[in-house]
Amino acid sequence: MALDDQIRCERCGYDMLGLAGEGRCPECGNKYDMDRQQGVTRRSAAMLAHDRGDRVVFLVKFWGLIGLALGCMGIGGLLAIGSKMPQRPILMGLMFGGVFAFGAFVTWFTEGKSNQ
Repeated sequence: MALDDQIRCERCGYDMLGLAGEGRCPECGNKYDMDRQQGVTRRSAAMLAHDRGDRVVFLVKFWGLIGLALGCMGIGGLLAIGSKMPQRPILMGLMFGGVFAFGAFVTWFTEGKSNQ
């Protein structure tokens, strides 16, 4: 095991560094045995970096979709100012903005929970 690897509780993710080889997690009470790999998960530094990268990708995707939604709605509003039929660009902006907002909503509830 490398120095920057982590041993965490399988149930709650508590950092088990410095605890006895077997016992109960001080956070959730889960039984663990580090020698038998029961009740714990080992995570390498490379995997931790991967998790951080996943979090960055999630945030860029989520906020990008929010930005696109707001941009579509804003452009629809601006186009309505000079239009003879202002409801059309407003409705189109709302429609496309709604699609991007729904994409952000789905991203938050499918990918966001695993990246927090």
